Amino acid sequence: MQLNIYTISHPIIELLTNSIINTKNNKYKYKYKYKYKSDYKYKYSGFLLMYEILRKYIKIQKIYIKHIYSIKNLYFINSSTKHIILTDLSNTYNMITEIKSLIPDIEIIHTEYKNQNNYQLDRIIKERINYNKSKYNNINIFILDIVISDDKITRLIKLLENQTELSLNNINIACIACYENILSHLGKISPKLKVYTTKILYN
Repeated sequence: MQLNIYTISHPIIELLTNSIINTKNNKYKYKYKYKYKSDYKYKYSGFLLMYEILRKYIKIQKIYIKHIYSIKNLYFINSSTKHIILTDLSNTYNMITEIKSLIPDIEIIHTEYKNQNNYQLDRIIKERINYNKSKYNNINIFILDIVISDDKITRLIKLLENQTELSLNNINIACIACYENILSHLGKISPKLKVYTTKILYN
C-alpha cells in the first residue's frame, strides 16, 4: 500500500467519533441507523474533521489598507484556488451543515449512486469539475464520507482521474473511518491518493 494516509488524532474528534464507531469484541461496529445521523456528534465531528484537513489547503492573502494615521490589515482566502466536496448528502448532510462557515465559497456536489449505471450523475460531476477547472488555477477535491466500507469510491476516483484531467495530487479522501481492505484496494489502483481519517478498521 503506497497511499498517503493521515490519521487525525485531535482529542475532541476522537471523543465525538468514539460513539459513532462502537468497540465490541475488539471489532469496530459502525452504527449506520439513520437516527444517529441527526446526532450532534455527526455535525461537529464533520466540522472538525474538515477544519483539520482544510488548514493545510487554505491559502490566505494579506492586504494592507493605509489610512492617514494607521494601517488596517485584511485577510482573504486565495481566490485562485477552488475547494470542492463530493459527498452523498443522504448520508453526510449533518456532517457538512457548518462547513460553509469555514469557506463560504466551497462547492458541495451530491454524489449518491442509486445504481451502478448512473451515467447522468457521472455527467453532472464531470461537467461541474471541468467548469471549475477552466475557471480556477487550482482545484482541491475532497471526497467525504462517514465510514468507507465498500469500493463504490473507486468509481468516483476513476471518473475524476480519467474524465476531468485532475491529478491525483488534487484528490483527497476524508472520512471518520475506513476499512483496511478498502485502503489496500485504493493503494493498488491510485497509490498517490491522500486519505484523512480518524480510524482504520479491520474486518
